Amino acid sequence: MSESVSLLAEMLAEAGLQPFVDKQRLTLPPQYDLAYNAATLAMTAEVFGKERIIDGEDHLVLNYLIAKFVQFVCRRPSVLRDFTRWEQTLRYAPEDMFSRTTMPRGFMTNKVFDDAVVLLQIDGQVRRAGRDLQLRVGPDSLLGAWLEFIQSEGLFADEKETILELKRIRITQTKLGLT
Repeated sequence: MSESVSLLAEMLAEAGLQPFVDKQRLTLPPQYDLAYNAATLAMTAEVFGKERIIDGEDHLVLNYLIAKFVQFVCRRPSVLRDFTRWEQTLRYAPEDMFSRTTMPRGFMTNKVFDDAVVLLQIDGQVRRAGRDLQLRVGPDSLLGAWLEFIQSEGLFADEKETILELKRIRITQTKLGLT
């Protein structure tokens, strides 16, 4: 059993909960889960966002399209390898007109991210402001509480590692071909 599943089993047992498995229902992969998407968005904002006080509350502000790209890649680590290869090709051969066509672009049609943002907007956790997202991350916010829990429990280590690697690469809209 994986470490995550063992941890979940322990937490359920401690709370006296008994899981129910409905074998008739197909389970979607975690990348379609709102809580997973909100958590990875919050982790992305924590690394890429700039701290701002908006209406007297703590927020992290980051570019919508960069957040969308980072979240897409953090759920698909193999894309990180492709993007890194593409980014190095672009850096060392910027005149290569074919290098732009090899850039991974699946994130542009990723509707799951857009839907997660809309649901978080409805709940008041996120606001769109032009090209930016503003995430409430204060101690009384849902995303702030999730970030604290994720850190304290050491959850989503692979996603966090991918997000940090993308930060080292310095993602820009220009690199993504969006300017």
